[in-house]
Amino acid sequence: MTNTAEVFQFPAIQQEEKRVADTDDGYTRIANELLESLSCCNLTVRQLRVMLAIIRKTYGFGKKVDRISDSQLADVSGLSRQNVNKAKKELISMNYLILEGNKIGVNKEVSAWKNQSRDSVSNLKTKKVSNLETNDVSDLETHKRNTLKKKK
Repeated sequence: MTNTAEVFQFPAIQQEEKRVADTDDGYTRIANELLESLSCCNLTVRQLRVMLAIIRKTYGFGKKVDRISDSQLADVSGLSRQNVNKAKKELISMNYLILEGNKIGVNKEVSAWKNQSRDSVSNLKTKKVSNLETNDVSDLETHKRNTLKKKK
């Protein structure tokens, strides 16, 4: 009787590929005034992500406005489609974005941007889906252990 060991081959750990930003791979041409104004404004993280995604989808392709779906913006920004839609509506109401028919773009007139303070909460209200109800399990104020005596 011989003792033999079974050798398991585990997959090798693959190192993550390094990503390096290079203008040879493409770049987005943006006005310095627009970028500086964007860096100084009080936007939420969601709003900033949507704003940058719209800049990428418009200026990145040499357009001032373009038809961009919420799902395209969600793919670029990493947000859900619903959060993209909400942030986009907020940015439009704050004059950061402009609508031309069904096309959207960045409002280049940065003096028209309405800065929102960090302390304020979004003024968009969502509809309540359901009312929460809590029902008491027992009408008794205290739970007591009721023991039954066995009859002999």
